[in-house]
Amino acid sequence: MIAVFLSAVLPFSLTGYAQPSATPMVVPGVAVEPSPLTKKTDLIVVELFSSQACVFCPQADALFSELILQPHVIGLACHVDYFDVRAGSLSQPFCTSRQSWYMQVLGAGPNYTPQIVINGYRDMVGYKAEDVRHALHKAQETQGPDRLEIVATGIPASFKLSWSTPMTVKLTEPAALWLAVFDKPHNLIVAEGRNKGTPMRYENIVSRQQELGVWSPAENAKTIEVKLTPGDKGFAVLIQGQQSGRLYAAGQYMSP
Repeated sequence: MIAVFLSAVLPFSLTGYAQPSATPMVVPGVAVEPSPLTKKTDLIVVELFSSQACVFCPQADALFSELILQPHVIGLACHVDYFDVRAGSLSQPFCTSRQSWYMQVLGAGPNYTPQIVINGYRDMVGYKAEDVRHALHKAQETQGPDRLEIVATGIPASFKLSWSTPMTVKLTEPAALWLAVFDKPHNLIVAEGRNKGTPMRYENIVSRQQELGVWSPAENAKTIEVKLTPGDKGFAVLIQGQQSGRLYAAGQYMSP
C-alpha cells in the first residue's frame, strides 16, 4: 500500500514543494565528485527512489551516477509512479511498492523523493550529498552484505549464483532472493513539469523486478533464469531480510 503523502513533513512530496535547506544546490549535469570510501572491498548497495517530476531529484541522480562508478557500489535507481511526468516516464509501480515497504520496515514514512536507502537499513534525503557520503562511510564501519558471485552458465538466459557457506553475515530472520534488472543509460530532456527542458542522464534505472523465493542458509549455489534484452545493462541479485530490510548478500552481472 502506498504511504500517505504529507508535504508538511517531506523534503519533497507529491505537491512538488520542498522544505528550506542549507544544502548547496547542484547544477544538473555537472558531476558531483564523491569522497573516496576508506575501504575498497566492502560491498555497499545504494537504492535511489527518484522521479523526473521532482525538482530536487536531478541533484540526487547526478550524485547517484558518480557513486556507482566505485567498483564496490551496486546502484539501483527506481522511479516511483505516484509522482512523475506523463511523457517519457521511467516510473514503475513496483518501485512505489518497494519504497512503501521500506517505509514500513524502517519506520521512515511517508514516501518522498529523492530518497536513498543504503544496504537496506538506512535511509536519507537523496540530494543531500554530505549526508549520503557520511552514511556510506558509516556503512563501512559495520558489517555489510556478503558478495554474491554471478556467472553465465553458457546456456541462454541461465546464470549461476554462488556465495560463501556459512555466510559471514549471520541470518537472523527469513530472507528473500530478489532480482532487479536495470537499463543502459537513458539520455533525455525532461518533457514537462518543473524540470522541463533539463537534459538528464539516468543510470541503472530498474525496469524489471522479481522475488525469486525464500533463501535457505543451507544453500551455497543457485541457478536462475534472466532473459536480458539489448536495452538491459545488467542485473543485481539481493538476499534481503523480510522483516528488517537488511541486505545479507548482493551481487551484480553486467551484460557483455
